[in-house]
Amino acid sequence: MSGLSPRKLLPWTTLVAALLWCGLTPTETKAGAVTFNTVPGKDSDGPLAASITFTAIKGGIEITITNTETGTIAKGQAISDLKFTMAGGLNTPTAFNDLQGWKVNSASFKPGSSFPGSATATQIGDSTTKTGPDSIDHWGFNTVGKTVLLATAGTGAPGGKPTYMILPSTGTTGPGKSLADGKNDPYLLGPTNFFLKVAGVTANTKLTAANFTGVTVGFGTGTDKVLAASAQSAAVPEPSTMAVAGLGALAFIGYGLRRRLKK
Repeated sequence: MSGLSPRKLLPWTTLVAALLWCGLTPTETKAGAVTFNTVPGKDSDGPLAASITFTAIKGGIEITITNTETGTIAKGQAISDLKFTMAGGLNTPTAFNDLQGWKVNSASFKPGSSFPGSATATQIGDSTTKTGPDSIDHWGFNTVGKTVLLATAGTGAPGGKPTYMILPSTGTTGPGKSLADGKNDPYLLGPTNFFLKVAGVTANTKLTAANFTGVTVGFGTGTDKVLAASAQSAAVPEPSTMAVAGLGALAFIGYGLRRRLKK
C-alpha cells in the first residue's frame, strides 16, 4: 500500500467503509412479529421441540408453527395443538380464516428412511375446504375469554382421528408403524401458517412478548404431551461497537486524505 498515492487510496477507503457497513449492520427483525420456542421436553416417542411466530397482518395475526425436532420421528412427536392467551390490549381473535402448508400422506413413508421420500406433498390454503363452522382441515378453533386454543387432537378438536398434525420439514421415519401407518393422514410438513381475524390489528401493529401469555404446544394423537414456550428477544440489535469504531477510523482516514489532496 505504500506505493499508492492519496488520490488512489481515497476510493478504496470509501469502498471498504461501504463493505464494512453492509457486512456488520444486522438484519432487522420485523416490527410486527414475536417468536416463542418450547422448553426442552420429550414423550415416549422421543424429544419434542417447536417454535411459534406471531406476526401482525392486516386484519389479524398470522401464526407460524414449526416442528423443529430432528432425527427419528414418530407420530407422538407431531404437533397437534397450540394454546395462548391474548394480552397487552389486543382483542381476542373472532375467526380462524385460513390454514396454509404442505400436506402429505405417511402411508408411503418407509421406516428407517428419510421422509417425505417419494411421498407427494401438496400445498393447501386460501379457501381450503372446511370441515365445520370453527375448523379448517380438522383444526378446531376455540376461545374462552382471551384464551385461544387451536387443536386437531384432544380438547377443542372436531372429533375423530387427528389429522393435519405438523411434522418437521424432513426427518427419519420411526420404526414399524410409529409414523408410517397412514391412520392419521394427512400430515403437514414444515412451517404451517394459521390466520386469525383480530379486530384492530394492522400490518403496522408492533407485537411483543407481552401480547401473548401462557403459550403452550401439544404433541401426539392425545394430545399426549404439552410443552410451555418462552419468548425470544424481538429487539433489533444496534450495530456493533467494532463496526462503529471501524467506520469512524475509516472516515478519519478519508478526511485526512481529502485534506492532503486539496493541498
